[in-house]
Amino acid sequence: MPDLEPSPPHSALFRSSNLGRTTSPRLPLEILILIVEHSLSPLSQAPETLTWADWSFTASLCRVSKALLPFAQKALYQAPALIFTVHDDSNRSTNAFTRAATSSNSVQFRRTLTEAPHLASLVLKLHIIIYLNTENLIPNSPSLEAELLLLFTHPLPLISLEVAEPYKAGGSELIESVAELLRGAAWLDQLVELKMDYSGDAYSNLLGQLPRLRKLDVGIESDSEWENEPFKVINPLTFFGVRWDSPTLLQSCLIGSAQSLRSLSLVCSLLVNEELPADYWSAFVNLSSVDLEIDFGSIAADHHDEDTEMYSPLAQLPSLGTLCLDGCYLLPPHLPSLHTLHLLLDSNLKTSHLFDYISSNPNPQLKRLGVTNRFSGNKWTAMERFAIKGVCENAGIELLDCP
Repeated sequence: MPDLEPSPPHSALFRSSNLGRTTSPRLPLEILILIVEHSLSPLSQAPETLTWADWSFTASLCRVSKALLPFAQKALYQAPALIFTVHDDSNRSTNAFTRAATSSNSVQFRRTLTEAPHLASLVLKLHIIIYLNTENLIPNSPSLEAELLLLFTHPLPLISLEVAEPYKAGGSELIESVAELLRGAAWLDQLVELKMDYSGDAYSNLLGQLPRLRKLDVGIESDSEWENEPFKVINPLTFFGVRWDSPTLLQSCLIGSAQSLRSLSLVCSLLVNEELPADYWSAFVNLSSVDLEIDFGSIAADHHDEDTEMYSPLAQLPSLGTLCLDGCYLLPPHLPSLHTLHLLLDSNLKTSHLFDYISSNPNPQLKRLGVTNRFSGNKWTAMERFAIKGVCENAGIELLDCP
């Protein structure tokens, strides 16, 4: 990822008669910028899918013209995905994963920032993706711990960090080790957003070192065993995400966020957990957006026509305007302030139930509806798509998308 200086423009974008001097491209600059943004679209959706081919394509766009260079550089460096492949020998002793050899694009990334310090000012977010590989050991490669230490101690204007281990092969031990290394990072006091699976005590201690933290996603359940209670986050969070049923963790992370929380992402079983006080959610008076994942392991779908008890806590939220239901088999009852509803449908929800819901519209403020099938095999027929559009028009609801 070397420092990229402009080189002669590609002939496809410039008039052949003007190649020897400064020219205006055939394509407007706005279009070229959109090309740059599109080339990195996989990064915003699924960083682990990004390949060196994606980086190379975007890097080549830096060479199209001087006018395009700053936009391409910004797109390339503002949220890089650093992929670590850990060549583990199946030794599961303490810190075994972080001490194992690793291959990564982080080495080249750091070298680039050293050779071109002005590019470091563009780095606002890091995606760190860790994979375990039990084959092809590379004994002369640096350890994961050594490389992460060098990366974390490099001064950056970083405000957002995401750490992911997609296949969870390292369990909580790996993320705990990363959390411990993060405590020495040069940019902790700047960090506004953290997305990383909760792993235990080291993670909890890390939360105590983030004075500017406003967005926190603790991910999915791990195999961690806590020796101490989770750190009580007094920071006024504006977003919190959790995809496992832990009322202790929920309450610890939101203890200082009753007034500040604007957006929440969680599983339904946690929303209705009986260990929470009956009026717990009423304290979040400014919470306006909820993304709710229906976890079928905890919520039965047997009576999806009548039983709406799982949505009852939402009625405690006076400012709730946007609701997204992932795996929806049961439509929400009356929510007085709801104006936007996104449904990721499950096969248990019949089309007729959805039509009846829209027609009756128990939420009179509802103005926008998004509908997506959860499974690609459940595509609606053209007649069904036409029907739902007609039902929405009759109810005065804008249909945002349709399966």
